[in-house]
Amino acid sequence: MTLPLVPLMKKENLTSPKTARPATALPSAAPVHRAPNFRPKRTTFSVVSVAPRGNLRQESVTNMKTHPARTSLAFTLIELITVIAIISVLMALLFPHLAAARESARKQEAATVVRNVVNSCNSYKQDYGKYPPITAAADGTSLNPFMSFGDKADGKCKVDNNQLLDTLRAIDRGPNASNAMNPKQTKYYENKKASDPKNPRGGFLDGSEFESTKQGILMDPWGEQYCFILETDGDEVLDMSTFFQDLSGKDNYVRFAAVGFSMGKSGKIGGTGYEGRYRKDKSTEAPDDIVSWQ
Repeated sequence: MTLPLVPLMKKENLTSPKTARPATALPSAAPVHRAPNFRPKRTTFSVVSVAPRGNLRQESVTNMKTHPARTSLAFTLIELITVIAIISVLMALLFPHLAAARESARKQEAATVVRNVVNSCNSYKQDYGKYPPITAAADGTSLNPFMSFGDKADGKCKVDNNQLLDTLRAIDRGPNASNAMNPKQTKYYENKKASDPKNPRGGFLDGSEFESTKQGILMDPWGEQYCFILETDGDEVLDMSTFFQDLSGKDNYVRFAAVGFSMGKSGKIGGTGYEGRYRKDKSTEAPDDIVSWQ
């Protein structure tokens, strides 16, 4: 068997500069590609110390990462005094406004009561043809006769207002004993009970905690009786000069058959500087008294 001939390759001269191969460069490290928001993690180191204690080991760890010291939240004396001073100033500014708001609410309450009682009197008149004929309350000295119920000292009324209100409330007492003044026993008016027996105000004196002679009296928000005036001659007008000096003369007649008023904060007819009068001379100041005809 004859083997095939293989051509011999020419042996290169390794020392020849023409045939020498260049030295191969070492491969460079591959570039590191990082994400845009990449942040290397911070490593926290701890030191652990081990101290033998019998058969047990006591380990204590000290964290090398430091923390800021906590600040105290307590007030200093100067800060506390400053806060108290600011609160005091604010309260001093606020109190007058609170007092004014409270006084305004009392006036509104009184105005509502006098109008409601007057409307109740008119409802009684529609049912019986006249106002309750309570003789003790009649004033026959005036050219324009009327009946008056309310405060007798400062309000200049003839009798207490419970003699009228017992009739409107259908209470068997006083002039309305055995329901003589209100045989239908219709309840024309009702209101809340006064809250403070020692200083009653803003309601009826109902209950054993009040004096028996004052049972059924209706008090205003300042602790005085409401006053009610009813005409008796049928002309549908009232001469109020008996109560308010500046309402004298026909030009100042009140064009209502029934009216009511509260003497307000002063507890007297008129106000400071114009006692006994409805309005202060040459003044636009609101009257101290609360009346039903305004």
